[in-house]
Amino acid sequence: PLIIPIDKELLKDKNSIWEDPKLLANLVKDGLGQLSHNEVTDVIMMVESYDLTFQEYQHKKGAKKVLDNLAVDKIREFVGDDVESYAILSKDYETIKSKDPDSKEVTAKVFAMPKSLIEDLSQAFGERQLNLIKVVPTESAMLYCAQNTIYSYDRTVALISMDFTSVRVMIAKNGIPLYCHDFNSPVDEILDVIKEDRSINLNAAVEYLRMT
Repeated sequence: PLIIPIDKELLKDKNSIWEDPKLLANLVKDGLGQLSHNEVTDVIMMVESYDLTFQEYQHKKGAKKVLDNLAVDKIREFVGDDVESYAILSKDYETIKSKDPDSKEVTAKVFAMPKSLIEDLSQAFGERQLNLIKVVPTESAMLYCAQNTIYSYDRTVALISMDFTSVRVMIAKNGIPLYCHDFNSPVDEILDVIKEDRSINLNAAVEYLRMT
């Protein structure tokens, strides 16, 4: 994969790349050019949980409509009556094996992102001739893999992924995802140390880290 470090000076007074959709769209378009894949027009964006409003909770098995309403209520606890302005996605990650569905609760996570931000991102990507198809929480994608891709029957499997964005941990057993969480990556701090110690710029620090 191509990793493009973000110069903090480009963000100016912003705390995150999400606050500047046009900058993010430009980075994606430029990255596709560097990879010689200018023919790509459709984009699926993966978002870390700490960049979203999210909550983990437990619930009994029930009808989809009831569970969807429960997920909305969990986000309402954070954003109040403004919940209608959020796009919401929930995901269970503990499958019930018991014959009695009321004997155990299911663990779930719900993620939410402002619809206005998604619209701004779609517009910014469109201006660069890119089609933003969907925005997917990274944890939701990992849970899907645990339930449908990773072979963990008769064994416990731990998947640990670390990159410039996050450290992600997922544990599955017997086809059941038991734990899934992501954490802020320490790479930014490591790059700052390398830059200061070697008196080099950000891109050089990234290359040095890749080689070590």
